[in-house]
Amino acid sequence: MTRIYIIRHAEAEGNLYRRIQGQYNSAVTQRGRRQIAALRQRFAKTPVDAVFTSPLYRAMETGRAVSDQQGVPLYRDRGLIEINMGQWEDMPFGEAMELAPETMRRFRSADPAYQPPRWGEDYQQLQARQIAAYLRLAKEQEGKTIACVSHSMAIRIFLCWCHGWPLERLKDVPRSDNTGVSLVELEGGAPRILWEADACHLPGELSTLGKQTWWKGSRGISEANLWFRNWDPVGERQLYLQFRQDAWRQIHGTAPFDGEGFYRVALAAAQYDPRSVRVAMHGKRIVGMLQLDLERDAAKRVGFVPFCYLCPPYRGNGLGVQLLGEAVSVCRPLGRERLRLRCSPVNEYGKRFYRANGFYYIGPAKDSRVPLDLLEKRISFTG
Repeated sequence: MTRIYIIRHAEAEGNLYRRIQGQYNSAVTQRGRRQIAALRQRFAKTPVDAVFTSPLYRAMETGRAVSDQQGVPLYRDRGLIEINMGQWEDMPFGEAMELAPETMRRFRSADPAYQPPRWGEDYQQLQARQIAAYLRLAKEQEGKTIACVSHSMAIRIFLCWCHGWPLERLKDVPRSDNTGVSLVELEGGAPRILWEADACHLPGELSTLGKQTWWKGSRGISEANLWFRNWDPVGERQLYLQFRQDAWRQIHGTAPFDGEGFYRVALAAAQYDPRSVRVAMHGKRIVGMLQLDLERDAAKRVGFVPFCYLCPPYRGNGLGVQLLGEAVSVCRPLGRERLRLRCSPVNEYGKRFYRANGFYYIGPAKDSRVPLDLLEKRISFTG
């Protein structure tokens, strides 16, 4: 008999930015780091003989909490990796919903009729892979207790098999919070669930599921999934100026506003790379804008963010973080290791928002007509 603690990875960027992670290699969030610390404490008196993790960074970082605590080896095992989401990898949930609403409905409701986008896995393929991985590990680790760190859908689909249920009952398998733990015993290829999706080590403020209600069927604005498209510099010139002027007046009041100067900079950025200016969408509605400068400080591996804007009805609902997620998604594949932006020292809301999302002060901005702080966030990782 082999005893297996099955652990979901800590909160990662996709959980926060509302993007499809699948096998995309995303970083652990600040809350995720605190979840890992709580998981480490949980396993302080729970001995294991070895730790096996999906090869993705978010799973490996979570697994180290257990292996370091126990002083046991950590092994990568590709069998534990999440479902392959094909061409949807790192796509905002909102964009997938626009492209293929019925496919997304089936995926999110764990409908076994779900058919993946190009290059992806379906539920039958994922389940076969998970069963094979756990049976192999149970055989190799016979008589031992191990921990396996995996991903939400991969874990649920394996537990569905452990229950002896058909895939039609996948929706009945409890959702695990990030770093939630299930315990399964495998003997002679037969599974027995002792418990599942337990997250008693997480206080309320560290629960990811506790911060979200989409999985309960919520339709509130705070659960809106945004998507992004390129800006039309000609047809949406006035839209850009309107957004820029609104942001300027909120922070700088009656200080002179150089709209044409801002527009020329945005136009040059969009001509350099159309992804430099992105329009944030909620369904068919325009809700904000993100501007990047992909030339500035490129040699320093920095992605510069000159403008990050949400329309007033969408503020204060936790949606701004999805704009940061889009910035990361554009800049990281270009080899950028940090995001950098400017924030007014009197913009208390902005400073709290950026600080809560990993930005820190690195000095005053030296190229501005008004006082601005220069903030930075690291977005690179290894794994």
